Amino acid sequence: MQEIFKIALETIEKNIGENHSLIAALEGPGKEHKEYLHVWPRDAFFVALEISNFDKNKAKKIAEFVLNLPTENGLFYQRYEPDGKPDPNAWCNGDGNKQLDQDALRFVVFSRIKGLKVDLKKLEESYLALLEYLKSKKPSVDVWEQKKGYFFYTTASLIWGIKSAQKIFGKDEEEEKILEELIKSMESFYDKNLKSFVKSPSERIIDLEVVLGLNILFECELEMFKKKENLEKVLSTLKVVEKELCVKVKDVKIPIRYKDDFWDGENVSKKGSGRPWPMGCAFIVQAYCYVARNAYEIGSYEIALKALKEARRWFEYLRKIPNLHAFPEQIGFDGSLPKNSPKPLSWCAAEFIKAGRVYFETKEKIRELSNIFALLEIYKPKLSFYFN
Repeated sequence: MQEIFKIALETIEKNIGENHSLIAALEGPGKEHKEYLHVWPRDAFFVALEISNFDKNKAKKIAEFVLNLPTENGLFYQRYEPDGKPDPNAWCNGDGNKQLDQDALRFVVFSRIKGLKVDLKKLEESYLALLEYLKSKKPSVDVWEQKKGYFFYTTASLIWGIKSAQKIFGKDEEEEKILEELIKSMESFYDKNLKSFVKSPSERIIDLEVVLGLNILFECELEMFKKKENLEKVLSTLKVVEKELCVKVKDVKIPIRYKDDFWDGENVSKKGSGRPWPMGCAFIVQAYCYVARNAYEIGSYEIALKALKEARRWFEYLRKIPNLHAFPEQIGFDGSLPKNSPKPLSWCAAEFIKAGRVYFETKEKIRELSNIFALLEIYKPKLSFYFN
């Protein structure tokens, strides 16, 4: 495991330019403008947040590069050239559309990585621009850069972003109302028939972005996930994701993004052509760990034990993914590396590192329960009713 962690850190290092720009991936679709040789604020922010646990100086430089990028009326463009200029070939910003998760994450990064050199006045202007956009009720572009609407992951990011911004700028009644509305809206994303949180109240499909969104809600310590009934909803959601989205690749399970995905990592193709995303396994590991932690804290030990067991299973899947060392965006259904699919992906490497960190921290945090789990494994034949 130490070797693959080392490779993950080296992957991120290779993708950092001399000006501290972090590109998404060195290799990508064979298009003229080289799709993934660009900086996405989202990817860079997630990477900076994770490596701040290991190399604060490097995390600061990545974060500062992104926080000081030019914006459009205070909000990020979809993506940027490595020199910091907005990419003229980006497709998400037509008609004034934005990916609000990227704008929300800037406040998370600023509040969590200390000592960043940023113009506070411009940062506050960006916050006001984000709030104005939210008040306008305009839709956002989703994390997969394919749809406009109101989505689970984006909403989770906005909650995290506003809570973080309040630590920087303080609170006022208007923004507190916006935050309360966003938190309240999370209830509308749960589908009782599917027994799962879904992508959108208007598009009730199972989507991998939900798992990423759940992790964010745990990260910002949302009270709703400190209640047993809601932790059970998360467990149910993860089981539905496994059933509906996960495919067998050799001897491991890896999720696709959603059933009708038409992006296979190389081309826009027919519906259902999307390949498995290794990064998705990392999302799932983290989600089970967060459930285990919260359940343990509120005394729901049965839920904590189940979640810990699932976290271990998914961590085993994660570390056994074929060709994981390449940290690809997508992998073939046979475990092969698609020739032109983006790799090595900075975000994928960071999520692998995070999954390992969160998993081992969770085991340490609830060591007592881990010991119980070990005993249950020993006496498994006598307790088969529990494991079935």
